[in-house]
Amino acid sequence: MARKYDLISELYERTCFSITENPLNWESFLKTAGKNFRLRFDEQLLIFAQRPDATAVLEIEKWNKTFGRWVNRGATGIAVFEDFTRKRQRLTHYFDISDTHASRYARPVPLWEMNMQYEKEVIETLENTFGGVNDTTDFAKVIMESASNAVDDNIDDYLSDFESVILGSDMEYFSDNERKTMYVNLIKNSVAYMMMSRLNIDADKYYSVDDFNAIKSFNSPDTLNAVGFATSDITEMGLMPVSRTINACNRENRTIERNQQSDYNRDNQNMERSIVNETDRIHNGGRLQPAESDTSRTARSDTGEMVADEKRLSEESPQDSILQSANEGENDRTSGTDTAKSDGTGRIPSEEDVHRNGTYRGTESNEYDEMGADDEQSPSVSSGNREGTSDIRLDEKALPSVNEQLELFEKAEENKASVFSIPQEVIDATLISGSGFENGKMRIYEQFQKSFSIKENADFLKNEYGVGGSSHAGGNTGYGQDHNAKGIDIHKGYGENRPNTLLNWTQVAKRIEVLIAADRYLNDKEKEQ
Repeated sequence: MARKYDLISELYERTCFSITENPLNWESFLKTAGKNFRLRFDEQLLIFAQRPDATAVLEIEKWNKTFGRWVNRGATGIAVFEDFTRKRQRLTHYFDISDTHASRYARPVPLWEMNMQYEKEVIETLENTFGGVNDTTDFAKVIMESASNAVDDNIDDYLSDFESVILGSDMEYFSDNERKTMYVNLIKNSVAYMMMSRLNIDADKYYSVDDFNAIKSFNSPDTLNAVGFATSDITEMGLMPVSRTINACNRENRTIERNQQSDYNRDNQNMERSIVNETDRIHNGGRLQPAESDTSRTARSDTGEMVADEKRLSEESPQDSILQSANEGENDRTSGTDTAKSDGTGRIPSEEDVHRNGTYRGTESNEYDEMGADDEQSPSVSSGNREGTSDIRLDEKALPSVNEQLELFEKAEENKASVFSIPQEVIDATLISGSGFENGKMRIYEQFQKSFSIKENADFLKNEYGVGGSSHAGGNTGYGQDHNAKGIDIHKGYGENRPNTLLNWTQVAKRIEVLIAADRYLNDKEKEQ
C-alpha cells in the first residue's frame, strides 16, 4: 500500500504540472470536476487523471449499502487521498456508477440534469444567492455574473493562504496587485466555466484559451491548490442551491403530471360508468329482466369504492421516473441477500451521499434532496409515500461486506473454472507464483496498482511472462504449466492426453486482479517489500 500511495502521489504531482502547462488541459479538468463538484479539489484532480469520464463516484461499501449496487467484477477503483493533509498516508478508492450494477434491492441513484424550462427559476435562485445581475435574458451570462459575485463575496477567505505559497512558482515574480488580479480573475472564469459545464452549457462559446492563460503561472502544486480549492469550493456554493431548485421543479412537474393522469383516469372511469348505465337502460327497456342478482349489484357498489380507494392509493404512492444508469435494471445473480440501506427517513440519499466520502467542507444544508432528481424510492422497494418511512427495514449485518463481495467474485470464477479438470487452488497458486523472472511478481503487482484496462494488463502479462514453463505449477507436485503468446496452460501429469486448462491472457489478468483485490496475491514478506 505504501508503494501505491507513492505512485498516486507522483501521479498527483504530474497531473498538477500537466494542467498548468496548457490552458486547454485546465479547461478539460474543469469539465470533469463539474460532474463531481461535491468532491475536494485533490479528489477531482485524481479522478481527472484516472477516470475523466466518471459522473458519480462512491466507495464500494456505500454502493453496496446505500444504493444496493454491486461493483462489477474486474472494475478498477479510482485511488484518492483519504485526507488532503496526507498525514495518515492512506488512500480511498472510488468506483463510478458505470462500474456497478443493480442488485434486486437496488435503489435509484439520484442524479440531476439541467432542463432549460427551469431557466427562470434557476436565475431567480442565483440572484437570491449572489445578488442581482444586469441582464437576465442570457442564461450563460447570468451564470458568469453570478460566479463573479460569488468570488467577490468569498475570495478573502482564500487570498491570505495563496499569498503564503507563492514561492517556487512564477507568481513570486509578479507584484502584489498583479498576483491578486490574476488569481481572482482566473478563479472567476474557472467557477463560471465549471458551473456552465455542469448545467449543459457550451462554455467554450463564452470563454477562449486566453481567459485561462494565467494558469501557466500557477506552476507549483501549492499555488495550483490555492486556485483549485477556491474554485471547487465556490462552485459548490453556486451549484448546491441550483440543484435544490431543479429538484423542486422536477417534483412540481411530476405532481402536475400525476394530477393530470388522475383526471384522465377519472374521466375514463366516468365514461365507462356512463356506458355501463346506458347498457343497463337499454336492457331494462325490453321485456327481459337484468340477468344480475342483488348480490352482483352490491358488488358493483363495492367496486366503485375500490376505485376510489385505488385513486387515493395512487395519489399517496407516486412512482416517478429517475435518471438512472443504463444498466440500472440488471439483477444481481450472485446473491439474494444484498439489500439497500435506508437512511431512516425513507428518502434516497442525496448527491452529497453519492459524491462525498466524509465530512462536508462547509455548513451542511438541512434541505431535502441535495443531489439531484428527487429522493423517491424504487417501486420495488417502497410502498409508502416519499416523505414517509420505508416499510422495509434493512439489517446491515445481512449486507455483504467488501470481502464478502470479493469472495462472491471468486466463487463466480471458481464456478467458471469447475468445468475444467484443474482445481481452482492450483490455478491460483500458479498465478500467485509470478512470471518466474526476478522481481517479476512485483512488476505485475505494481502494474495492477495503476488504472489500466484489462486489455492493457493482459498485454503487459504476455510480455512479462514471455515463453517458458515449469513443473510443479504453483508448487503443486504432479502439475506443470507452460506459457506463450496464447496464455498459460496448466496441466496435470505429462502424458499425451493429460488433463489441462488454458487461460488466455485476458483471463489471467482478470483472475490476478481478483487475487490482488482479495489481498491474496502477495504474502507478508512481499508486502513488506
